[in-house]
Amino acid sequence: MKRSFVLAFALGLAICVVNVRAEEKEKDKKEITIKDVMKAHAKDKGHLAKSRAAVKGKKWEDAAEVAKEWVVLAEALAKAEPPKGEAESWKKLAGSYEKAVKTFAEAAKAEDAKKANGALGYLGGSCAACHKAHK
Repeated sequence: MKRSFVLAFALGLAICVVNVRAEEKEKDKKEITIKDVMKAHAKDKGHLAKSRAAVKGKKWEDAAEVAKEWVVLAEALAKAEPPKGEAESWKKLAGSYEKAVKTFAEAAKAEDAKKANGALGYLGGSCAACHKAHK
């Protein structure tokens, strides 16, 4: 009897600990904002500059690591609401941006410099149109 009580107590305690940890993880998840994406895309120190340097130096692990983070940001950007301008334009521009980031990620993983540079070239030129319509 005593043993059953101890086992039931231990099981209940374990369930409580798991629930608390799950709640803590959920709290740690911060919604990514457009501002977060723009900060990460800063000219000299952002994802684009880091990616170009990694591809140029053939540091594919570095390129893949940056790409992994960048994909998360690009997905968040595509899901965000535009601060101004038409939603359809945002969907098109942010969707193209997301696709190009994912193309870069695939290229980095495959160590394909031509494909990586093509995606990075597109991404480098994509800022103006989106900022004109939505900033």
